[in-house]
Amino acid sequence: VRGVEEFLRRGGQADRVHSVASVFVSRVDTLTDKLIDELLQKENATHSVEIRDDLKGRAAVANAAIIYERYREFFNNEEFKVIEDRGGNTQRLLWGSTSTKNPAYSDIKYVTELIGKGTVNTVPEDTLEAFLDHGTVVASLPGEVGSAERVIDELRAIGIDINEVCQRLLKDGVVAFQKSFSSLLRAIEEKAVEL
Repeated sequence: VRGVEEFLRRGGQADRVHSVASVFVSRVDTLTDKLIDELLQKENATHSVEIRDDLKGRAAVANAAIIYERYREFFNNEEFKVIEDRGGNTQRLLWGSTSTKNPAYSDIKYVTELIGKGTVNTVPEDTLEAFLDHGTVVASLPGEVGSAERVIDELRAIGIDINEVCQRLLKDGVVAFQKSFSSLLRAIEEKAVEL
């Protein structure tokens, strides 16, 4: 929004700006499930709070549902209305990492549970084929954000903070992308020397 406002001040056309905000999805469950398993292994020794196995596989969609609700609130306020009246587009949410890593979960979990207006899903080919085979296009967002918040609160009660999970994934993701980018640059440099 700040960028579009500045662009407009400089004479730009708001309708020419399109963007997405990327959100990791399945990786949130992968890491959260691992943390739950670690807590379950040492539950009897150190925890007075019951660690529930049924919290596994719920963090990613709950986190995404809360993000979607905040997104809707943000782009339905008066501040954005000014930009929208000048032709501005809402930023879209992009669900990334939406293949199902855990075979115990539906192979189309992160597609069916995250269908909502204004979203993009970077669905991998195998997951797309599975969705075309046995999925149904039905809006699942917005959902009951209260139940999503309860999942996040229940995780926090056992010592798992979704913000820390996402911060760790962001840090790990940046490192992985940096390594891939460096590798790509090396390959280009090698090819350039050959020419």
